[in-house]
Order: sequence, then C-alpha cells, then structure tokens
Amino acid sequence: MVSQGHALLAEVLQLSSSLPPALQPATTKFAPILFDFRYFRDPDAHDQKVEASRELTSLDEEFRENPERRQLLLEAVALVGALLLSLDRRIDGAVRERSVVAYYRLKGGAQAWAPDPSNSLAARGPGCIVQLPSWSNRLYHLMNFERYPESYFARLALPQEAIMAVVVHYPAPEHRTAALSHQAAGLYLALYFVPQVLHRDSSLMRTLVDRHFADNWVVAWGPGFRSDLALEWESFKAARGALGGVITAARAKDMAATYAAALPQLQAQLSSFLVEGKLKEEYVLEHMAEVFSCLRSCNVALRWLLLHTAASHRKLRAAIASAAPPPNALLALLLDTALLEYEVRRGYSVLLESKTERWHAQRRALVEAIQDLAAFYQALQALPRSTSTADLSDWFDHLIQQVEGMDYADPTGTSRSVQSLTLALDDAERFHPPEAALQTKQFLAAIRGHLAHTLRIADVKEELLATLAAVADFAYGWGLLDSYVARLQAEVRADPGTVLKLRCLFLKMRSLLEVPLLRLGQARAPALSATSRVYSSALLAFSRLILQVVPATVGDLLDQMVVVTSARMTPLPPRLDVGRLREAAQLPQRAQLAALAHRIAAFAEGMRAMEKTFVGVVELQPTRLLEDGLRAHLAQRAAAAAATALSFSNLPALLAYPPLSAAGRSALAGLFGGGASLSASIPGRQDLVARLGELAAKLRALRDAFEVVQDLVDLPGLRVWHTQLQRVLSANLAAELRRFRRVAESSMASTSGWDGAPPEALGGPKDELYGEPVTFLGRLVGEVLRLSDPVRTQFQPLLCAWHDASGGEVLGMAAFGALAAAFDGPGLRCTGAVVAARTHQTLHAGLSHIRAELDAGWRASLADLREAVGSSTAPPEGGPGVYVEAARAASRQLQPLAVLIASLGQMQLLQQRIRHELASISRLEGDALLHCALEGLNAALLADAKAAASAQGSSIEPPASPVTPLQPELADLFEAAGLSNPMEKVYERPAALPELPEVLFLVLFSLLDAYAFNRRLALLERADRKAPDSVPLACGFATLLRQFHPCYAEAFLQCVGQCIQIYVQTATGAVAQGVQAAGIDVALPRKIGTLVAFVESVSEFGGMSQSLVHQYIPPFIADTWLSVLA
Repeated sequence: MVSQGHALLAEVLQLSSSLPPALQPATTKFAPILFDFRYFRDPDAHDQKVEASRELTSLDEEFRENPERRQLLLEAVALVGALLLSLDRRIDGAVRERSVVAYYRLKGGAQAWAPDPSNSLAARGPGCIVQLPSWSNRLYHLMNFERYPESYFARLALPQEAIMAVVVHYPAPEHRTAALSHQAAGLYLALYFVPQVLHRDSSLMRTLVDRHFADNWVVAWGPGFRSDLALEWESFKAARGALGGVITAARAKDMAATYAAALPQLQAQLSSFLVEGKLKEEYVLEHMAEVFSCLRSCNVALRWLLLHTAASHRKLRAAIASAAPPPNALLALLLDTALLEYEVRRGYSVLLESKTERWHAQRRALVEAIQDLAAFYQALQALPRSTSTADLSDWFDHLIQQVEGMDYADPTGTSRSVQSLTLALDDAERFHPPEAALQTKQFLAAIRGHLAHTLRIADVKEELLATLAAVADFAYGWGLLDSYVARLQAEVRADPGTVLKLRCLFLKMRSLLEVPLLRLGQARAPALSATSRVYSSALLAFSRLILQVVPATVGDLLDQMVVVTSARMTPLPPRLDVGRLREAAQLPQRAQLAALAHRIAAFAEGMRAMEKTFVGVVELQPTRLLEDGLRAHLAQRAAAAAATALSFSNLPALLAYPPLSAAGRSALAGLFGGGASLSASIPGRQDLVARLGELAAKLRALRDAFEVVQDLVDLPGLRVWHTQLQRVLSANLAAELRRFRRVAESSMASTSGWDGAPPEALGGPKDELYGEPVTFLGRLVGEVLRLSDPVRTQFQPLLCAWHDASGGEVLGMAAFGALAAAFDGPGLRCTGAVVAARTHQTLHAGLSHIRAELDAGWRASLADLREAVGSSTAPPEGGPGVYVEAARAASRQLQPLAVLIASLGQMQLLQQRIRHELASISRLEGDALLHCALEGLNAALLADAKAAASAQGSSIEPPASPVTPLQPELADLFEAAGLSNPMEKVYERPAALPELPEVLFLVLFSLLDAYAFNRRLALLERADRKAPDSVPLACGFATLLRQFHPCYAEAFLQCVGQCIQIYVQTATGAVAQGVQAAGIDVALPRKIGTLVAFVESVSEFGGMSQSLVHQYIPPFIADTWLSVLA
C-alpha cells in the first residue's frame, strides 16, 4: 500500500506539470464556460446561461471540438490498424499460435487464461503474405483470401461511431493530397474497421478518394510498410469503383511524364540556389518564399515518384516506369533537395537564435538613418533660398518614436508601422528642395532598406521551421532507398563531394522519428528512450551501409598505390649520375601516385566535412567510420598477403593426427622405422626464405603506402599499421590455439591481453582440434617443423641451424631473420606461441602414451628390471645383458616414444631460436636500458622460484611457482623481450609418474648403438641414419624431466650411473670372461661414452649442476671414456 502511495504521488507530480492550458487560471479564452464545483448547486442555470448566449455557445462547441483531440483519435485508430497489419505481416500466424499455446501450457493449462481460437489476434488469419508475385496478386485478393483484412480487423472491433467520426471529418478538400499524406495513411487503416464503407458506401468512398487518393494511391503507413490501394482494394466493390474512376494506367503514365518533365526545371532551380556563397542571410530573408516553393515542389515530386515507381500493381507500375525519369536523375534531385533543406534550416536557425540582437541593431540603425536625414534637412535651413521647416524637427522626432515603438513580437503592428513610415518618407521625398535631390534620395534609399530588413527580421518565426519539417518529411522513404544503395555508393566513388550531401540525406531521414517520439515525449512515456534507440539504430545501420563505400574506395586506392610503388617503381640508387636524373625520377609513376593521393585526400575531406551527426539518439561519426574501415582494410590485406605467401604442402604427418590415436601411432612408428631417415636433401629448403622475403616486401609496400597518406586521412600511420598487424596475428593465433584447447588452453596466459578478433575475418575458416592447420601461422609452423624434422635433419648447436646429410643448411638464421622482417616482434611471438602450444600437446601426448603403456603391462616389466639390477654394488647376473633384454622386449613402446621426445625437443629448440631473435630485436631496435632492467627482474623472479623449489625438499610433488603481484604484468614484457626461457617453463602439472626415469633410461639405452661421439663437433652424430637427432632428443629429455620434481632428474641420473657402473664392473671384473663366453657384446667404450655425452647434453639443456651429475657419474669416468672415443 505504501508503494502504491509513492507511485500515486509521482503521478500527481507528473500531471501537475502537464495540465491542459485551457484549464489554467481564469484569464484563458475558455474561462466563461469553465466552472468549479458551484456548477453542481444549479447545473441547469449554468447551462441555460451558456445556451442563451451565441458567443458562449460557439465557445462551448469550440472547446468540445478540440482539433488536437481529433488528431489524437485519428492517430490512435491508425496505430491500432498499423499494429494489426505489422503483426500479421512480420510474425507468421503459426508462430503466434505456437507461442500462445506454449504460454498457456506453461501457466498450468486450465488455470491460465484460455484464448478464443476463432477470435484471437494470435490465431492465424486468412493469411497475409509479406511478398507475393505480382502475377498472383489479383488471384490472392479475389479467391483465396477474399475477406482479408477486414475479417482480421473484426477480431479487435472498435466503436463504429468513433471510426465514422474519423473517416468523415477531415480538412478542406482544396488541400493537396501530398499535404494530407499522414491523414491518408490513417484513413486507409481506419477504413478496415468499418468494412461496410469499403464494400457499399460508394458516395463516401468517392469523396474520400477525391480528397486523399486521387493522385497518391500508394500509401506509406508505417516504417517500411507501404500499400498499393489499386491492389489492396480490389476485393472491395465501393472502394474499387471509386479508385478506378480516377486511377488508370493512362493517367498514371501522364502523371509520371508530368513529374519527369518538371525534374530538369526543379534541378536547375536547386542548382541556382546551391551556388557557393549564395544562401547568405540577406538572400534567405529576401527569397524565402521562392526557396520554400522550390522545396515544396521538389518534395512533392520525390514523394510521388519514389512511392509510385515501387507500386505493387503490375499494370500501373509498368505504365509509370515507361514515363518515369531515370533513377540517377531522381537520386540527384533527392540529394540536392536534402542539401538545400539543410542549408536553409541551418541559416534560418542562426537567424532565429540572433533575432533579438539583429532586431535591436537594425532598429538602432534605422533611428540613426532617420536622425541623419533630419540633420541634413536642418542643415538646409542655412542656405539662402531654403524654405522654413520649423515643424520638421518635430516630424522627425515623431518618426523616431514610431520606430522605437515597434516590437518584433507583434509582426502585424510592425508591418503597419513600416507601411506608415514608408508613406511618410515618400512625402518627405517630395518635400525636399531641388538642390538637395541627390543627397535626399541616398538618405531615403538607406532608410527604406533598413525598413525592409526590419520587416523581414520581424517575419522570422519558429513556425517556418515547423513548416519546413512538414514539407521535408521523408518518413515514407524508409525502405524505398534500399534499391538505391548501390547507386548512392557509385555516386560517392565518382564524386567524393557527394559525402556532404549524404549527411544531409541522413538528417532528412530523421523525420521517421518525429511522429512516434513526439507523442512519447508529450506523454513522458518511459518507452521513449528504447523506442528512439530502435529507430535510431536502424537509421544508423543504413547510414553506415552507404558510407562504408568510402573506406572501401580509399582501401582500393591504397592497393593501387601499393601496386605502383612495388611493381612499377624501382628504388633510387645511393649514387646517381646527373644525366640519369630524369629517368630515375620516374615522373609518370609519381604523377600516378599524386593523383591517387589526391583522391584519397578528397574522400577524407568529405568525411571530415560531415562532422558528427546525431541520427536520432545515436551518434554517427564519419571520421571514426573511415578510420575503422581503413583499419579493417589494412588487416584484411595483411591477412590475405600472409595467407597467400605462407601456403605450403607436405606438412608433417605427425601434426595431422592425435598422437594416441591409431593413425597417430602409425605415423610415429612410420617416422622411426618406416623409411624416414637423415636425408641428403630436404625439398623446399629455400622456399621458406623466399616466401617470407616476398611477404615482407608486400607488407612493407602496404605500410609505406599507408604512411604516405596518413596525414591526408589524419591517422598515425605507423601505429595503426602495428596495431592491425598485431590484430591479424592475434586472430590467427586464437584460431590456431583452439586446435589445442584441450591441453593448451591454460598455458598461453601471455596472450590473454591481445585482441581476440574473430579469426573467420582475419585468419581463415572454422577449424577442428586436429587436422591440417587452418591459418597461415599454423602452416608456417608446420613448414618450420617439417624443415627441422629431427629424423631427417641434424641440428648444429654452434650454428643454431638445421642441416641435411650433405651439410647444407635447411633452416637457420636466414629463415628467422626473414620472419622477423615480415612480421617484426609480434610475428615471432605468435609463431613461438603456436610452437609452445604444439609443445604442450606433444608433451601431454607423450605422458599419456607412457601412462597407457605402463597400464598395459609395461609397469611389470620395469619392476622385473628393477629387481634384476638391484641396489647392491655387485653387478647382476648376465651383466649389461639385463638392459639389452629389457630394451628388446619394450622396443614396440620405445621406438615411437623416442620420436615423440625428439619432436618435443625440436619444438623447444625452435622456441629457443625465436627467443634469441626476440632478444636481438629488443636490444637493437628497442630500449637497451629497459631490456637490461627486465633481464635483472626476470633473474630475480627465477631465483625466487628456484628457492621455493629447494625449500620444498624431497617431495615428489612438483613445486608450485610463487605468484607475485609483478608476474602477470611482466609476463608479456618478458616474452616480448625474449627473456622467457622455454627450457625453464613448466607446461603442465602432471600427476606423479615414478617410472618415468626408468622409461627415459630405456629409451636412451635402446638408441646407444645409433650414435657416435664426434669430438670435433662435440656432439653425438648418428651412426644409424634412421635414428632421431641426438640434440633435440636430449632437449626433449630435459623438457620431460622439467615438468616433474628435481628428484626425477636425480633418479634418471642414478639409472645412468648404475648402468655405467655395471658396464665398468663387467669390463674390469671377473664377470667379463663369463659374459664374453656367453656371446654378449658389451661394446664398453662406445656405449659408456655415448651415455656420458648424452647425459652432459641433457644436463646442459636442463640446467643441472655439475655436482649433481658427478654425484652419479664420477668425473674421471667421463674424461676416460670420452678420451677413448676421441
């Protein structure tokens, strides 16, 4: 109850501020017929008093017949009809019925309100179809739906008396039908509520048609809704007869020909008014009637031609089309009319705002001119033969008083005063002596000019702007201009100055909002904001649809500049002979560049001239639209160039399948034992560098062309270029990372702040988790992985490059330098991010593979090996043979696992190379001092992480990285500066896997015979060309161990040390003779040296301390066996 009281109080406050003026204090016009409660004491006496007086009776009738109320009644009836028709045309009847039934069942069936299926607005009617073929329209009206829409309107019956009052009472018939278009639309809708008039009242229909539809039979009754009465009234006898008497194909053709003939004259008048500098204040004041007459004629012609050329009646439309003007002429008239309306409205608004100041200034000037004339006449008295003018001074004072008494608020009185002053001046002109004729005429001409200007200022009224709004109404055009969008865009392409006319056209289209928002504002309805936003958003969308041609055209011009600069012009040499100066200047190409830049400047100037425009309550910013369009164009061109250049074939088979699937295992096994080996030549080894160089040239040309025009479009060219290039890279990165989302979604936190633009627009189609790469980044990484395949190439750490068997470089510094030249630092970062995601996928697949094999029975085999080796210092029975047997038994699991671990190390090496490139760019092209500061901060954070890991002790759980407030903010900076070491990165937190050290040792042991130590290169070379490269394999070992607690690395070293110990004891002890007698080849120097060299490589990649390594492999053992190998 209290809440209702507050609501009532608010309603009282609202009503108190919007009371009808007629009910205000007793000084109003209707005060004699407005009574208070004393009326109820004797009502008959008061009524008799009113009836006895003719004036009071007339006043009472005027009060009863309020035109505003009648207009509101018409609008209410028309709105009901518009709602019914729009509901039936926009929402299918079946959809309405299903919605009501669903609501009925949701609310509990019988307990809810049940609609009447035969009389509900939701029920499907006889059927109103939005668009019908023209040949079927007559059949539709005469056969299938003969009682539509009157049967549909009958479901919501309105009082017949009110409808008839609306239908039969309209303004005088001499008003033009174009001026009564809104009333005609309301009448069209209201007639469906009284279908008997349409069917049988021929007399009334002839009257209505003569008043409203004699030459306008296409009615616009709502936003985007139009009805052709020649078609809609086919099934109504009286309406069809009344309309058929005045609307025929011949008359329609004649009317179209009349308007077409008037079009050139109207266009000429508009052109004469729109001459630069012509529409000044004086001209507008003096020729307002001519301007309004032209605007009225133009709008009437536009309304008729736009509506009736879109008529639905086939015969009438064909007749009109045969005589109508071409669409381009109609469009030119529309644009020039909108421009003239804008100029007149703007100039007249300035006059209204400054009317008071101008009035007082003009009145002072008029008084001064009269005073000057009076002084001149008084000076004539000094002449010898001057006539005595004793009363002349009083006469001039009277004129001055009359001027000072004029008031601009009373135009009628001012007009009379000006007229009397003009007559008085004529008398004064006849009174002057002959010798002063010339001077007197000059004074009088100046005074007459001031009087005329004063009268024009007094005629400046706000009502004229309202008249202009009514004349310029373009609400009927909503939806009609859709077919003119292509022509409007063509006009803009041909003439950039058309952009300013488009702004005027958009302002003209705002009339769509005036009627609904006027009534909502008067009622202070809460739906005002939402309603205005709906219409404004629709208008804004249409405006952007047309204006988007400007950035598109500017983008095309940029493309032409790129072609000229990259394909037709050669760079200037450092030194040039004077004789070749003209040839080197390339004047034709530079003239072409200047012409293209001039056109871009013209478009940019047109967009800036539009300024900010409020389309309803939504702001249209043309300059922002141009900027967004150019940004999108740069992004699309950069993405297209990258997608074209970075398109490769023969991508690695490993990337196409989930590693744990049947196809993935087959691919892994095929890489190891199916014919893949160290290749003498890798196909496409030079193709990557060439493609990246070509891409860098294209992107550089696009960037240079944009920098040339950056001042013309008022944009920071280099910053926009870097922003859009990063947006393209980020979109492609996001699309590529979705392929690994199940395992890599949380590992790429460093890219969370980047622009997550839709990759469909910048990167390619939608993708799957596995399969071929879908973006140029994925294809680039796939090609890099193919060229650095650990089975087919050899990595040289000293050169940081991958080589084939012949020693030729396959992938090295040139490729990464070309990548940096094409995409700069962000491109390297995104490439590294994709490699990191693949690393995470491979790591997750490897661990899952190991767990799956352990669960399948491998765990028992490892337990048997552990039991056979034991923990005693004595070698086991059979010596190293226990390792040989264990590796032979697990060969099915070890071979694909070795390739997978080598692939893991390969990706880590690629990330290391990318990191070095980023660090070089940061030092050379960035702020060296900032880079050094970041290095120090990164080292401090890593020291904290290592301290936390040491404090955790011997727990087998992985250490939790300390999270400091600085880490999230500095992560992006560390990666951009090349300070994030991938070898120290923990990709995931796997569950405990105690068998991992033994598994890794078995993988290593199974490959001991495949490598030989090269002392000159200080690395393990492949003796078996089918084995994976030792460097990425060692890097993969270190990466796997890094994901677990340091005790896993110690356990691995313990396994290696135990194996070396058994080999040494077997070779030096008494067991050696028995083992050799059994036929077991221990190959002591080679295997021990291979183990030692591989462990040193793993420790170097994993950052293991030498003291930890020497704890399990004594230094003298390593030195002894490596010297033997050398």
